[in-house]
Amino acid sequence: MDEKESLELLKLPQKKILDDVGILTESERNEISIELDLITQDTGAEVAVLSWDRTAEDQKAAWRLATAVFDKWGVGKAHDNNGLLIVLFRKSRRLQFRTGEGTKTVIDDGFLTELAESLAPLFADEKYKQALSQAIGHIGQKLRARSPYTWLYGKELWQFLLPLLALGTALVIIQYIQDQRRKKCPECFETYVDAPLDAPLANVYDLAVANEMTGSKPLILENSDEFRTVTTRTNPKNELAVVRRRKSDNALVVILKDGSERQLLTEFPSDIPDDCFLDQLSGNLYAADPMASRLSPCQLLERRLGAVSFRHVKCPKCESTTLLPLIPYFSRYELCPHCGCRAATEKLVATSIASLERASEIHHYRRSCAFCHKSDDWSALVPRSYSFEFSSNGSENSSKGSSSSTFGGGNSKNGGGAGTSW
Repeated sequence: MDEKESLELLKLPQKKILDDVGILTESERNEISIELDLITQDTGAEVAVLSWDRTAEDQKAAWRLATAVFDKWGVGKAHDNNGLLIVLFRKSRRLQFRTGEGTKTVIDDGFLTELAESLAPLFADEKYKQALSQAIGHIGQKLRARSPYTWLYGKELWQFLLPLLALGTALVIIQYIQDQRRKKCPECFETYVDAPLDAPLANVYDLAVANEMTGSKPLILENSDEFRTVTTRTNPKNELAVVRRRKSDNALVVILKDGSERQLLTEFPSDIPDDCFLDQLSGNLYAADPMASRLSPCQLLERRLGAVSFRHVKCPKCESTTLLPLIPYFSRYELCPHCGCRAATEKLVATSIASLERASEIHHYRRSCAFCHKSDDWSALVPRSYSFEFSSNGSENSSKGSSSSTFGGGNSKNGGGAGTSW
């Protein structure tokens, strides 16, 4: 490209529609501008139109000049190269299409050749608005027929999803194998089975008899027969009644069906949880939450948060019992590096620009634990995402074109195009 052509390119402002010749009215430019905006909004592709007061001696010159404008403006997004430029050389009566690499995978040169030849009669009759509208309409229809996710290197959406699906399937299989190994006894290699936790904690009558035999203070205030008669009449279905520790005198009381309290023992046994159930016929006491008595404070919190669920299991061969932790496949909780409890969560607390070029940003994260209440802060450098917006206001520079717009930095490398003359 010679010095004269370079100076002419520098004089061209970056517009999505630049009417350097003045072949369109202001209203026609606004209509075309809106159509270009809709294509970008629907597909992510960037389409630009230029009517240039420049002579292109032949089709090769038209190709070279269109390529120079395409790269100078940077039509299309830089990482997708999904731009398309339409250049109209009125003096030379030539039309030239130029595409980026990403656009070429959707709109090939054959399609553009047929489109250019079909528009030649309209340009010959100087029906520029009608010809450009038809060209943009066919291009928009072709672009909308493809998903906006197909731009990256021209691949289809399934070509991205298939590796992700394979990776996810492999992770699920690995997790399943690990779960199956955890569900086997390490000594016998037998699969664990659920072990019931409904064994009674104690019997109120046995407690009373044991205290009378040792000569200590009787724990029960009324004899067993009388208590059985009262509770059976109150609750003939033998439903489990709620038993609690009375804080005022540390006595064991039962909440009867009518809501009244019935004192059972003058003292609350230390090995019985504060909340439990009573079988009113047998006098057996059962834990309200049998699992809770077997869990540590950390495990209780993990279970309450839903980070871990526990199963009480036993080996059918050696009869050994254990608590089997089950971790969900997808959970926002992770192990705390300080206490080892799976109660830590991460969240993004701040974002800052990493460089003057504003190409990346720093994400500041914080990990906090709900058990030990300790926290850690760290940062990560991530690429910055941009969104390019086009204005449909055509009031600016109405004699030459519509409002200015910023293109995404695309280029014509490995792209395509086609042209014709009329």
